[in-house]
Amino acid sequence: FRRVVSLCAHFVATTLSSVYNDVCKDRLYTYAVNHPQRRSTQTAVHAIHGILVRVLAPILTFTADEAWCHARFKADFAPDGAPTPCVHLADWPVAAPEWRDDARASDFAELLKVRAKANEALEPMRQAGKLGKSLDAAVTLTVSSADPLAAVLQRHAEFLPELFIVSQVS
Repeated sequence: FRRVVSLCAHFVATTLSSVYNDVCKDRLYTYAVNHPQRRSTQTAVHAIHGILVRVLAPILTFTADEAWCHARFKADFAPDGAPTPCVHLADWPVAAPEWRDDARASDFAELLKVRAKANEALEPMRQAGKLGKSLDAAVTLTVSSADPLAAVLQRHAEFLPELFIVSQVS
């Protein structure tokens, strides 16, 4: 019980809150209602919620059921397409095979390391009052073209400012 609760809390506090939600919040708050990236983020948040609620249901029975009903899950997770009125009647979550992309997962593991290094460099500037918000910053990365990281950065160059939450990455 304690291990499951600890792992779920760590996932929500670390992976979701300090990375995913941090990166995606601007999409949700500032993009137009039907912008494809905003809708994509909403779809992902909906799926994450449905998975977390089902995983936590055996531990937090009443809270999970309230969260399930409040989110109005209809046919999203029912194999026959019928509404699932109670989280305890929903199937255990199974990741869709198309969600798995080992190459992208490897790339993002590297990108998150670079993001952490960039944040380490920005934090002293914030504390010294030289930098207000991270969006006021532009980050320059110096990587040898022979380094495999250079190819990863190049593949995801367009996404780097959003990932690092800065105005520009070069």
